[in-house]
Amino acid sequence: QPGSAWAPQSYPALRAMGIGMYLDESDHVGIDDQPFYYGGMLNVFKMRSMLARMDLSGGSALAEGKARFARASDALRARGGGTISIYYHPSEWVHAEFWDAVNFSRGANPPRASWKRPRTRPAAETEAAFADFEQYIRFITQQPGVTFVTATDLMRLYEDRAMTRTFTRADLRTIAAATQPEITFQRRDGETLSAADVFGLLTSTMTGFVKTSAVPEASRVMPLLGPTRQFVPPLGGTPSAVFPWEAFSRAITDAADFCRANKRVPDEVWVGTDSLSPADFLATLVPVVEHVVATGQPPAEVSRQVGRFTADRYVAEDSTELWGWPIFPEGFHAPDIMALARLQAWTLKPAVLTVPGTVKDSK
Repeated sequence: QPGSAWAPQSYPALRAMGIGMYLDESDHVGIDDQPFYYGGMLNVFKMRSMLARMDLSGGSALAEGKARFARASDALRARGGGTISIYYHPSEWVHAEFWDAVNFSRGANPPRASWKRPRTRPAAETEAAFADFEQYIRFITQQPGVTFVTATDLMRLYEDRAMTRTFTRADLRTIAAATQPEITFQRRDGETLSAADVFGLLTSTMTGFVKTSAVPEASRVMPLLGPTRQFVPPLGGTPSAVFPWEAFSRAITDAADFCRANKRVPDEVWVGTDSLSPADFLATLVPVVEHVVATGQPPAEVSRQVGRFTADRYVAEDSTELWGWPIFPEGFHAPDIMALARLQAWTLKPAVLTVPGTVKDSK
């Protein structure tokens, strides 16, 4: 899937095909120019300053490529390691233009009989590009601490350890406290939690408390996708400021049941006759978790809280600049795709490198 034709709907399909990682480059979503988890998959995407492509144009391209890689590796070395991404399309070496741009530029859709071959680069240019690239790779191998890795290696190096461990009652209290004032991903020692991870973890744990009157000694993250539509408050009526425990506890179990059945954060959660956004519900749940873990007892009533979801700041706003693939019609943009992308920011979190050192990715 070309980077500038990105869409969040791809992730569940890729996972269903047994693909655990997405590698490409565009500006739709990313965190600090390093790998991240989104949609349940490891992503090497929106790497920007950590993208070190050597141009294949000859002249000063080799020297500039070396300098670009050196800047990136020096920056990563100073902060304890990370990933540098380099990618090429095979046709770049032999063609002067991409065939899709030649035939389908700006929405054109000619019949197959009219398709044209792209212009071919002179053989001497191709050989020079390969020679420069060989020197570029030799330069990279000489840099201290640099290792070449495959996608499979990266999935091991950036294993999502939050998915394989258990969380204690003390962990739950810490996680709950860190959920406000902003609902976003959380960085912990050697691992990260997305907002969806927190939602699933707290709702499932509190469901255990509702059913047994005891907080489970060990809890696991429930892998979830984000909501599928933006919450719209119901019309009419005055929202309740306080909920009786019986109504809120039922909402907790309903939310957990929805998550288990649908593998995603609900679009809304009903507490009695009140509809809460997932962010408001999670914010309201947080002090309940803290109280229950501390006292072992449910509260008599639950005060409604407002949740401020901020993980979507790492997702780009829709604009024509995002959709640069030449085949798109002039002025093409996709507001609905980016709206869904922001909802899926519930799944967004940095990937944590488990082995020290600068890691180089090539595809």
